[in-house]
Parts: sequence; C-alpha cells; structure tokens
Amino acid sequence: SKIPRERYATANEMADDLNLALGRKITSTSQYPMINAGTHLSDLLQQAAEEETASATNVPKTLRDAQPTIHREARRPSNAALWLGGAAALLAFVLIALVFSRADDTSLPVTPEATQPLQQPGIATVLEGEVELGETAIPSSEEIALASARLGSGFIAYMACNRTSEYHARQAREMGDFAARYGLSYRVYESNNDAYTQLTEIERARSDGASALIICPLDLALIDEALRSAQDAGLPLVFLSSGNENYGGVLLAGDDYRMGTTAGQAGGVIAQIEGMTTPRVIILDYPEMPILVTRADGLETGFLEVLPDAEIIGRYLGATRENGRASVQALLDEGVEFDVILSINDAGAFGAIEALSATGVDPSSVIISSVDAEGLALQYIRTGNFMRASVEIGREQFSFTAINATVKLLAGSTVPETYLVPPGQAVTQEILEARSLATQPVEGGPE
Repeated sequence: SKIPRERYATANEMADDLNLALGRKITSTSQYPMINAGTHLSDLLQQAAEEETASATNVPKTLRDAQPTIHREARRPSNAALWLGGAAALLAFVLIALVFSRADDTSLPVTPEATQPLQQPGIATVLEGEVELGETAIPSSEEIALASARLGSGFIAYMACNRTSEYHARQAREMGDFAARYGLSYRVYESNNDAYTQLTEIERARSDGASALIICPLDLALIDEALRSAQDAGLPLVFLSSGNENYGGVLLAGDDYRMGTTAGQAGGVIAQIEGMTTPRVIILDYPEMPILVTRADGLETGFLEVLPDAEIIGRYLGATRENGRASVQALLDEGVEFDVILSINDAGAFGAIEALSATGVDPSSVIISSVDAEGLALQYIRTGNFMRASVEIGREQFSFTAINATVKLLAGSTVPETYLVPPGQAVTQEILEARSLATQPVEGGPE
C-alpha cells in the first residue's frame, strides 16, 4: 500500500500472514522459512525432495543424551513454501525497488505518516527444540523499550530456590543489577528450599502485579497448575533449569552433565596424583531435581573415566549445608569408610566438611570435588581443607542470560527454547596460586 499505516509494521507480522496463507498454524513452534543468498531455487527443491525420502534421524531427548546443535538457520521449508517464498521474494524485490524509486523523487511530500511508530509488544515465538548460546540473548535497544512498555507498573519476579547459599544469594542480586541496567523493575520471592512455599510465592507474585517470572524450580509437579495458569495468562516464563517442560517460556541450560563430568574428572586426577587406585567414593545428590541428578551422573562418570576401578559406595542427600552435614555424619556414625566426596554443589560440600571436622577427620585424608566455586570453597581449596576442586558454573552469565531472555519474551521477540551457558574450569590449588601470581605487580613496575 502507498499509505504507510496500511502496510505491515514489521517483517515478522508479514511472515505470520504468509505462514497462515501457506496453511501453517502460528504457534510457539512456528519458524519462518529462510533461503540463503546465492542458492538456486531448483537446487533447493531437488535437495528437499531427496530429504523427504531419507530416513529420519533420532533427536536426543535431553541435553544430557548428546551435545546440542547450535542452530543458526531455520528449518527447511516445504516445496510449496519454497515456490511461494520465491514468488514472495520476487514481489518484495519489486516493492523495494518501487520504494527506493519513490524515495529519490523529491516531489513527494514527507508526512508524519511516513515515520514508523515503535512496534507494540506482543506474544513471543518460542522455537521448541532450538538451542542457542546464552551470549546470543543480548536484547536490542528496541526490545528493551518494548519490554519496559509491557511491564508498565509491573515487574520481573524471581522465584528463588533460596538465598542461604552464596551462589543463590549472588544470583538474586546479579539479576537485580542487570534488570536495573535496563531500567526494569525487579523483585525477589524467597522459597527457602521449600516447594510448597514456592507455590505460595508464585501466586503472591502474581497478586502483586508481576508481569514476568524467572523460576528456580524446586518441584515442577507441585507448581504445575500454577505455571499453566501463568502460561494461560500470557506471562513470560524463564526457568533456571532444562530437560523439563517450558510452559511456553525459555529454559536455561547450564549443561549440568558437563559440570558434573568436569568436577568428577578433577577429583579423579587429584586422587590419582595422591596415589589412590581404588578409592571409595560417596556422591552427594539431590533426587528431587532432575538437573541435579544429571549433574550427579556426570560426577560419577567423570571420576570413573580417570579411575575406573574406584568403588562408588552410594549416593546420599546433599544440595544444602544441612543435608550434606546430616548425610556425611550418618555415614561416619555407621563406620562407613570413604576417601572421596563428590558433591553436586558447594553448599552440600560445606556441610560435609562440618561433619568431617566435628568428627576429627584429617583434612588431608578425604578429597572433596564440587561445583559452584564459591568464595568459601576457594578458601578451603587454597588451604587444603578437604576441598580440592570446584567447577566454576558461570553464575554471572547465567544471571545475565536469565534477564536477557525475559526481556526478549516481554518484547515479543522470537527466541530459542533453550539458552545454553557452558561451565567454566575446575579450580584447584594450583590454579589459585597461578591466578595470584598473575595479579601480583611486577617488581619495579607500576603498583
């Protein structure tokens, strides 16, 4: 149309109508066709026909089963879509040429109608099964403005698992810092590691006027109804977990299996260096959260890769300081002997250290390898107090990605189902010493 207000405001809107014209239902799994520049239509048609006769490949059901593919291009469209897409591309080319030819005509008056207004925020499109790196989630200035407009007097609510550990307390604070950078209101709702409390807090946040939820889920089965209600209400949802239903929102995957594997390998190497060939190992797990069970699986696999003859005594409740202390104390009281503790996080390891110290166990006789690399863990590693390694989890990037994903959902953008935040390295005493040397001023140089 020659009249700007009668034309599509965005390419996404035009793509939605094109998909509808092709008989596609626009859902959370919708994805727009893409034809790479320089590719001949006939080649694409031939390739599509060959693919239709090829056998389907198996897709891993979870992030643990296989390293996910980072998708950079859309799925291949159907033959009909390609023909219509080609026609649409030709039409678009003609329209663009017409627009530029009119732009060169200085006799055409410039009216306020020619200025495109800011796009209105809408429902985001979540590409189910798609995985991208968290660093790709950075929103544009327009998306931030759209998110702010949609929030209005509302706010982003973070349903924290707890704030009793350094990791979770810092994560809650970091999210607030990142939200403040974008000028977005943010509140924390404390669950205190209690699933029923979390259910209550989700409802309270909605009553308070929350416009988006970031959730550290404790028991998805328990909060399922509350999440479906939030989904039906159109609230953007971001989960600090993966391998579960997304409820129309986005999952953040910390690649827990890889975290566990890295920590397990580090513990195995340290045990090997200290002359252990058949060490007895206990694992501090948390069976109520599948992603932590996946991390525990990685701990076991990584350790056995280094020392295949090790004896895995069993898995015991961890994840919190109280659980770790109670589990290890019970084993000590029963006279169970072990040489290595692999913990899914530092909090559980801290409780284990308390139990070992209270019983008078020599700090050099038990190796602990964990995940999180909290400040206290680094202090224990530096002094050789049971803890020998802890894997950096990329907490700050995790927090940043959570806020960025929320902004994109609020803005009505197209996002992948999962953002992947890879872990850092396993921190050991040697690495801490090397870092300390690297930060010391050179003699005779500037302080």
